[in-house]
Amino acid sequence: MRKVFIVVDAGVKSAVVEAMKAAIASFSHDVEAFVCLGSELDLNIVEPDVLLCPLTRNLPDNLQFLGKELYRVCQDILGTRQRVEKEFGILTGEGNFWLPVVWTARGPLYAEVIGLGENSEDKDSFNYCQPVHLPDVKRQQVYGFSYRFLTSLDAIPGCYLMQFGFRDNEFYFDQLWPFPGESAIVSLGIQTPDLFICHWQCLTNAPIYDIAILFQL
Repeated sequence: MRKVFIVVDAGVKSAVVEAMKAAIASFSHDVEAFVCLGSELDLNIVEPDVLLCPLTRNLPDNLQFLGKELYRVCQDILGTRQRVEKEFGILTGEGNFWLPVVWTARGPLYAEVIGLGENSEDKDSFNYCQPVHLPDVKRQQVYGFSYRFLTSLDAIPGCYLMQFGFRDNEFYFDQLWPFPGESAIVSLGIQTPDLFICHWQCLTNAPIYDIAILFQL
């Protein structure tokens, strides 16, 4: 039986971990999932038959795994914003939208945009909404930049969340999450396959042919 280690930190919501475990269990019956803190990860476990599934950008510096440099870039939020401004000429700042990009071996699939719902001051309520309908002009800005940016990072297969916003109708970049984070919880029961299943399918090189919204909020 293959082992997968879901790597977390103290800030990762338990609902995110449970959603990832459920995705693994529903799609792979020959995999045993373990949850561990990045600080407690035994570096000796990283063997060919062991798969890492980080749900945190805070990983040990001496941990060797596919995508290590990409995670480092994502962890350096300020540095990444500066890079985006310099290399792409894109504005940066704090945003309240997330574009899920399912980066498969055959190319990207874009899920519907996630936004904050009403009464979103309570961060423990997981008050997100999906889909958020953007005008075509805005949608193309977001899709176009996400493709260029992830290509520049030599992105590995996985489900990414690109956090962004708009200022006077102009797109700006916030940060990149290289895994389905808290906002991805909203996809459970709304999108098929949900973002956690998408992530697991990408990690295991399983094909994903389409992403669809089951019903409108």
